[in-house]
Amino acid sequence: MKFQRGLRQLKICLTCGKEFEVIPSQKHRRYCCFECSVKNRTRVNWHKFDIRLCPQCHNNFKIISWRKTRFCSHKCSTDFNRNKPNGRGKAEKKSLQPHCHRYVDSDGRKVLNHRRVVEERIGRRLTSNETVHHINLDKTNISDDNLYLFQTEQEHQIAHRSIDALIKPLMELKVIEFKEGRYAVAVTFADTRPKGGTDGR
Repeated sequence: MKFQRGLRQLKICLTCGKEFEVIPSQKHRRYCCFECSVKNRTRVNWHKFDIRLCPQCHNNFKIISWRKTRFCSHKCSTDFNRNKPNGRGKAEKKSLQPHCHRYVDSDGRKVLNHRRVVEERIGRRLTSNETVHHINLDKTNISDDNLYLFQTEQEHQIAHRSIDALIKPLMELKVIEFKEGRYAVAVTFADTRPKGGTDGR
């Protein structure tokens, strides 16, 4: 049946049996009101509810059985994960990062620790294009003499790729070797190095 503009149609509610009018845009309605819709869904077991215990506040809450929710609220979920030893909270993730990659406050803004060291050295803020490089590739070493400032990220990547060119000569000198899927210091070179420091003591 095609509806004309402003024409209404009578339908019968599937729950209470009463007649109700619908406009053309509501021709698929099956219930006269929201209460009848909820009653019919409960009667045919469309939604089954469970009573669960929140592991954070230890209060019971009602939840649809097919949902996997464990907590009664978002606040309880956040507090529970933040307080766990290996939680998924942002505070726990930040603490697992290297010291140089932690954010610190500098002049009312958050900046990475190794970038802050370079900013103090040059006396200005770094631009978004400038990149700080760890010379010995140890990201936990943020001493000033181990940090080099590149003007662009492209220059930074060129520096990293230059390491690949050193692999062949170092292997020919038997300084490094490829063993068990990794590059490592050659055993023969390790035996020739002085023990107790570079001065041979």
